[in-house]
Amino acid sequence: MMVIIVAYGFSGILIFGKNIKSFSGFKKTSYALFEMGLGRPFGDVFAEDMKRVDRVMGPLYYSTFVMVFMVYLMNLGVGMLCTWLSYCQTSDDIEVDTATGDYFWNSFRSLLGMRHEAQDSDDEAPLPDYFMDETLQRTDAVLQEVERVTDLMYKFECKERGSTSTDSNA
Repeated sequence: MMVIIVAYGFSGILIFGKNIKSFSGFKKTSYALFEMGLGRPFGDVFAEDMKRVDRVMGPLYYSTFVMVFMVYLMNLGVGMLCTWLSYCQTSDDIEVDTATGDYFWNSFRSLLGMRHEAQDSDDEAPLPDYFMDETLQRTDAVLQEVERVTDLMYKFECKERGSTSTDSNA
């Protein structure tokens, strides 16, 4: 990923650096590339300036960067799926992992408009006790954190209202 950012960064500086302020330095160019990688439309990202500098290289630079970046992200996603698949093939506790994988696979299929395949497994089978215990512990920890943050926000709000009411009384 760094190779892509560095290569496009230096080429952006060489092509647009003298004419566009956002491409005048490597830090600024990297920030512009980061914005483009996050999906900022070409019209919002220096389109007129890039076309003014070079009518062909401006759109070509933007479109090739976005395509290369998307291919990289798709490759990253496929790599994560392959890692998950190899883990599931070697895992001793395959039931919970398989259920998670089936959920994601069925969600992906429904996103593409494909129908779900009928499941032969018993969907009413209870989850293992350790799984339920871990889930309850995580849920309890999250709820305690939410309660702590809510209390802090409430105290802060009360303090703000107290200082505002004393200011208005004075």
